Amino acid sequence: MERRGTAIPMSRRLNFAALFSLVLLIAATTQLLAQTPSYSVSGGTGGNAIPFNPNGSMSSFSRWQGFYMPGQFTGAYAGNITHVYFRVYTASNQPLTTYTNLKISLGQLSGTTYPTTWHTGMTQAFFQASYTVPATNAGNWFVIQLQTPFPYNPANSLVIEVCSDGTTTGGITISTFSNSSPPNLTRVYGGSGCSGTVAGSSQTRTDFGFDLASPNFNDAGLSALLSPVNFCAGNYDIQVKLMNFGKQNLTSTTIKWTYDGVPESDYSWSGNLAPLSETTITLGSKNFAAGVNHPFKAWTHMPNNVPDTGVFNDTLKANLKPALSGTFTIGGATPNYATFAAAVADLVANGVCGP
Repeated sequence: MERRGTAIPMSRRLNFAALFSLVLLIAATTQLLAQTPSYSVSGGTGGNAIPFNPNGSMSSFSRWQGFYMPGQFTGAYAGNITHVYFRVYTASNQPLTTYTNLKISLGQLSGTTYPTTWHTGMTQAFFQASYTVPATNAGNWFVIQLQTPFPYNPANSLVIEVCSDGTTTGGITISTFSNSSPPNLTRVYGGSGCSGTVAGSSQTRTDFGFDLASPNFNDAGLSALLSPVNFCAGNYDIQVKLMNFGKQNLTSTTIKWTYDGVPESDYSWSGNLAPLSETTITLGSKNFAAGVNHPFKAWTHMPNNVPDTGVFNDTLKANLKPALSGTFTIGGATPNYATFAAAVADLVANGVCGP
């Protein structure tokens, strides 16, 4: 092993397949973009069993309501909440957990004075007699898709309720923090079950987030890049996910896109997408050389042949670069990477391909 100055001892020429095993420790705590809420309140360093670990130390507390202030979800707009997210405790991985009669309800109230009793007038958005949350790494989010989207007004406080009749396996500790500034109450809790009475209230705030869909009638957007993702050098189709964010069926739209900053031919789509439905679009194919980054941008235009009323979700951007393969140098006179940190960052971003 060669020492270079005062750097950590390591070979100057490093095989990235070997490095990949080290980076897995980093990547394991990096949540996929699809599993990260669009709008969230987070930052908790503590952990709490309520309400997702009703079989734990607080077994009688399987019902919880959390209160979140107007404007607390930065950038959120008036729209329909379609998915809710909770972040697991940052200190430990959480096991696969199956809940019995899991129910999620949402509501809103004006002002920031919250009751010490259950807030009434809640709208049920999700219920499943048996629902399983996959095992989740420490600090990552898990997501639940609502069966009934909830209309959200960012000018009012948001109330979310989670309750269940307990778990048949596992139990999840949720990431929380103590709210030291007004409001002086951010949750009420009790149980057991969804009809349980209030047992207490506190300033403990749960890390929580959500996704929104536009309430606009004609609103198409690109929700994800499907291909290429974590890919080796070579020729690949460029595929995106087209989503109908609007209130009425989407029957046509144009997708414009650029590659390496150069406009490509428009893609004209026609079909029949119900609200909140998605379909896969293949825009074209490109050859990707090793080590070369290709800026990519695509956006929807004129859904149903009318101007889009929700342009915030139209555009998808990505830097398309093949995964790393071969032997690279770190440091020295003519390095591929000046520092170990730069090499790890590129590896985390693009992955590894081959030995």
